[in-house]
Amino acid sequence: MFEWLGRWLLAGVGGGAAGIAVWRTWDMVWSRSAHTKLQEQLRRILGGGDAATRGLTLRQNPYSELQLLRRAIAQFSVMSHLATFLEQAGSRMNVSSYLLAHGCSALAGLIVSLLIGWPVLICFGVMIATGCLPWLMMQAKRARRFRNITEQLPDAVRLMASALRAGLGLDAGLNIVASELPDPIRTEFTRLMNESRLYADMREALRRLAERLPIPDIQLFAASAALHREVGGNFASMLDQLERTIRDRFQLYRELKALTAESRLSGWVLGALPLVVGVALFLLNRTYYHVLFTDPTGTRLLWAAVALQVVGFGVIYRMTNPRFR
Repeated sequence: MFEWLGRWLLAGVGGGAAGIAVWRTWDMVWSRSAHTKLQEQLRRILGGGDAATRGLTLRQNPYSELQLLRRAIAQFSVMSHLATFLEQAGSRMNVSSYLLAHGCSALAGLIVSLLIGWPVLICFGVMIATGCLPWLMMQAKRARRFRNITEQLPDAVRLMASALRAGLGLDAGLNIVASELPDPIRTEFTRLMNESRLYADMREALRRLAERLPIPDIQLFAASAALHREVGGNFASMLDQLERTIRDRFQLYRELKALTAESRLSGWVLGALPLVVGVALFLLNRTYYHVLFTDPTGTRLLWAAVALQVVGFGVIYRMTNPRFR
């Protein structure tokens, strides 16, 4: 039965992939002229070539490159949050590709577990676990990008403060940051400058920067810069104080991470040990777990053990990973 189901799933995946490929090719040819016209308009507005539009957006179509699918996805409000999540991770993947990656990962885990011959309950557990892999990878990429931006922000603030002391304006300081510092902060500040030209309002561009990057230090910088644009004042000294605050916060964060390194390692070991032992016993003697899948009480105990394992791992993770607000 499982082999028959696996063959049908493989055939469905192959047919669906072929249909998506044909649909995507047709839609890209149909909408190519519209994308070209849009890029030309953006270049004229920003006054440059491809480099000028590099920081404006990470993806031309945040939902899908397929026009019909893009219209269908845009009707759901949750998809805009998902597009923002991918943008914060610095991924060029659009929403449809990201959801397709979830579906393919879950389906691959289900097919492999069925072909191995595992029980149905374990197969669905493997499907859920493999289906979450794209989200976990994107979440790790997003956290790493935020951490890199936080590390680069003190240098960016110092460059802007030096530019203000030299008699230059805030726009010139932002341009220096966008040209001197590496990615990812170069991309964000380039987009900030491009959006200020596009909307003709630096305060609106700063507001969008604070919404796009929910980092306390970035939000503090955006609020300070917007206040300076409105009322003026000695912005260079404010930037110096902001730089010292960011550096002290990040130094404290690193010290706490070093102090909790042993606890985090113990948490990972304690969290992985029941899973490793359970899988090893199941592979060595499958009849040992037979009662957990056939008896209703055993099934309830198995789900209770999984729930307690997840809760315990979450508690250990929160205790050993300090957060700053």
